[in-house]
Amino acid sequence: MKSRFGPYVHRVIKFTVPNVILRKALSLLPRRWVISYQELGFSFQFAVYPRDGGDFQLVFRHETEARKELADWVAPGGVVLDIGAHHGLYTLLLSRLVGPGGEVHAFEPHPVNVQKLRENIELNSLDNVRVRQVAVSKRRGVSLFNYGNSSTVSSLKRLGKQRDDWHEVQTVSIDDYLGAAGVGPVSFVKIDVEGAEDWVLSGMETTLARARPTILLEFHRFAFQEEARAPRMFDDLFYRLGYTGKILYVMDIGRYRSAQHRAPVLSYRELQNTTPGAHVVGVLLCPPMRH
Repeated sequence: MKSRFGPYVHRVIKFTVPNVILRKALSLLPRRWVISYQELGFSFQFAVYPRDGGDFQLVFRHETEARKELADWVAPGGVVLDIGAHHGLYTLLLSRLVGPGGEVHAFEPHPVNVQKLRENIELNSLDNVRVRQVAVSKRRGVSLFNYGNSSTVSSLKRLGKQRDDWHEVQTVSIDDYLGAAGVGPVSFVKIDVEGAEDWVLSGMETTLARARPTILLEFHRFAFQEEARAPRMFDDLFYRLGYTGKILYVMDIGRYRSAQHRAPVLSYRELQNTTPGAHVVGVLLCPPMRH
């Protein structure tokens, strides 16, 4: 079922009725819609599942500030990585931005997400995307992966109040993957892995040192409260490699907002201190000479 009105229906329901009624109303909607939308000058088809609600939020509300940044940092012909590709919202944009001469490598371990990711790639007839059904981590191997309460918050790490639903998945480090695949220098990396971002960075130290890609990263503060290595990983980016951070958005529990802090972030401590109380922080990490 195709519709241009799906997002508007969801907006009306969301902002005019209580959550209990919202859930009932969403359950009455079709299981699947294919919506048409435009972003950064490109037209897309995107399969959403209204009963879940989350896809509407992503397309029309959440992380729009982050996606606007892509046009400034992703060039035609580039090699880019989408780590934690989910249903492909970023993957589609990255594919159009790099064009036929570029490559997008999309990593997603959750089988439900991979199915929907491939569906959206097919809907838009994209042939420069390589989907890898693996979790990106510190090293190649096998690891337990928690499906949690939904495919949106699945992770290699234990996440707060998420239910335990652990499954074995294949893992790969970016350094190993790029070396084995013979892929050219990476210019841009998007990372959204629900708290395992320090493990992703640990497995791409060679790539960071050699290619210095721009990184769009969703930072999950709760995941690092008991891990001493995580702050060192971020400070290594800031101090040794010369990256500068720009905060784009923050999420508290149940609330999303654009960031008000516009000064550059130069350390892990600044990243923490400039977003007090935030559950999740979207940050653009820019290498030297690309600020």
